[in-house]
Amino acid sequence: MNIGAQIFRNTYSIRERVTSLKNKFFPDCIQRVEFFPVEWRNNLVLDGGTVEAITPPHVKYLRQVLNTSAMDIMYYTSPIYMGEIQEGLVTEMNRLYMMFRERNPKIIPKVSVIAHSLGAVITYDIVTGWLPTGMPVDGVINPGKSRLNFEIDNFFCLGSPLSVFLALRVPKGQHGYHLFPPTLCNRLYNIFHLTDPVAYRLEPLVHRDYSRISPLAIHPYSATNPVAYCDMPLELIPPEAVVAASCSGNTKEKEGEVEPSSSPVETPSKEKGWSLWNSLIRGHNRSQDSGGASHRTDSPTQGLEHRLDYVLTSGTSGPLVVRSVLVSHTAYWSNYDVAFFVLTRIFPELESATPDDKAFPTTSKL
Repeated sequence: MNIGAQIFRNTYSIRERVTSLKNKFFPDCIQRVEFFPVEWRNNLVLDGGTVEAITPPHVKYLRQVLNTSAMDIMYYTSPIYMGEIQEGLVTEMNRLYMMFRERNPKIIPKVSVIAHSLGAVITYDIVTGWLPTGMPVDGVINPGKSRLNFEIDNFFCLGSPLSVFLALRVPKGQHGYHLFPPTLCNRLYNIFHLTDPVAYRLEPLVHRDYSRISPLAIHPYSATNPVAYCDMPLELIPPEAVVAASCSGNTKEKEGEVEPSSSPVETPSKEKGWSLWNSLIRGHNRSQDSGGASHRTDSPTQGLEHRLDYVLTSGTSGPLVVRSVLVSHTAYWSNYDVAFFVLTRIFPELESATPDDKAFPTTSKL
């Protein structure tokens, strides 16, 4: 499938699900949300078809799958193409925004960005004005200043490797990463599926101690009276889960390893971070000594002003197979839980107004 057509299809999928959920659960809500596909890839020349020419024809389908992730990452990490890719996305996002303002001159919209996979990395670099040191560019790019003609209210990262890119930009020995100042982005949400091979956590990059704290599980859209995300307590990752992950070849949670993360708020101090970790360990040990099975702590906001990592757990039972891994990286757009999460983050007042009765079809769930 053409990449542009896929972007339009994905936009249609999440638009339809958000609209259905809003009409079903919040029929009295008069606010409106619209989704615009940002198709920028097909307008780029890049290598002029060289990669396609050298690709064996009998692996055409596999190449199409890789082009949505691996090949585009290779293009973006090339100093030859990075500037062109960024400029293509900047141009299209600003064009869509200006088109909306011209058609709706009396409306000043709040803009949220939903970026999938590498798109989250490119968007982040555009908003922060990041380019590799010494890279030649056309025009003036100011670090710390967005090239977009609008401010971002919510930045949703779906299946994103953003934290890996950021971790590789951090000098050795440095812990705690400063990401979006509030002037550039109000809130950031990193959403990933447990079996997504491309996605990584963000919180441990901002605050090291969160490598031992579980990400928040996204509520099923049909959940009755779910706990507000801001009130959900911190939960330690059980030690046995870390050992099991290590034995299975998953090194993300190994002892002492810092996984990547990002945050629109200032990084907490190192002293505060380790104080938090020590208190978590003491509380965990007391719980185990008393025979309790809980791994939870008291405060949901210690260390980070806002939680950043949100995980989808549906469809993860049983052995991991290649097909489920590939599907998990692309199925965010059709997932009702993701759609409901996006809806209630864009309109946070809806979270407390969630009705008790949620009877809705369970199709298109991963």
